[in-house]
Amino acid sequence: MLCVKPCTDIEFKEQVLSTLGYNADSAELLTAEENGRLLGYAAVKQLGQNLEILRLSIMSCTDYSSPTEEDSEIAEYLVRAAANYAYNRMLTTLSCSLPEFSTILLRLGFDKVDNLCEINIKKLFNSCKNCK
Repeated sequence: MLCVKPCTDIEFKEQVLSTLGYNADSAELLTAEENGRLLGYAAVKQLGQNLEILRLSIMSCTDYSSPTEEDSEIAEYLVRAAANYAYNRMLTTLSCSLPEFSTILLRLGFDKVDNLCEINIKKLFNSCKNCK
């Protein structure tokens, strides 16, 4: 079963965040795992009312501009987990300024202005017809 949650492997978390110039006190790492196998991760950092995606990594993806269906699915799980993480902290937007991820993010409904992809996190969580 696929599980996306904050990383519990402190050593791996510190390793990834340090390559981005951050540490566990200044950023968070969300990991997607299935049966103990790492599928991908999203490094995020809060900036005011925004949660910025610092890095999105899908272990099996070789071309983020043309991801496979499975890679797109893993990316979507990670982005939605990041949005949930932001929502639970009462943040309003999710953004990413890394151009290699824009194809994936635009498919999920992000708006692109210059080099920034951004979305109001409520747009990622639509209510079903029966919930109104």
